[in-house]
Amino acid sequence: MTAEQAGRWMAAAMFPAIVGHLVLPYVARYGYRGPVLFVLLGLSAVTTGSLAFLTGPALVAALLFGTMVRLPTLQIITLVLMETKGVGAARIGLAAGLFFTVAEVGGFSGPLMLGIIRDATGSLEAGVIALAIAVGVLMTSTLLIKEPKS
Repeated sequence: MTAEQAGRWMAAAMFPAIVGHLVLPYVARYGYRGPVLFVLLGLSAVTTGSLAFLTGPALVAALLFGTMVRLPTLQIITLVLMETKGVGAARIGLAAGLFFTVAEVGGFSGPLMLGIIRDATGSLEAGVIALAIAVGVLMTSTLLIKEPKS
């Protein structure tokens, strides 16, 4: 698709993302956030990787669904951080600041990695697949989340 079409579809993907922001944190209740994040990251990895292979309506569907499940993960991770023992209301500002500082490393290194892989291979698909693999690896970090079910 053209750059204009891609831009329009990415803008349209913000509507399902809003739905995800409203619904998914509610689904990810205390005690279930680790498993919910595991599933969301898995779906994010699959939909991200599929962007390298799909075309037409399937590509658009993967973009829309992937945006809906990908964007609210940060919101849910922040909820986990807020309820982590030792953080609480007194330290959430500092903890969130440190978290977002570390998250910015990914916000910089992801596009940098895509550019390096694109320059090395002449194709964006390999970089998209690498991002999908990185998200898949992140799934394992959700196993460290320990929340009682009640």
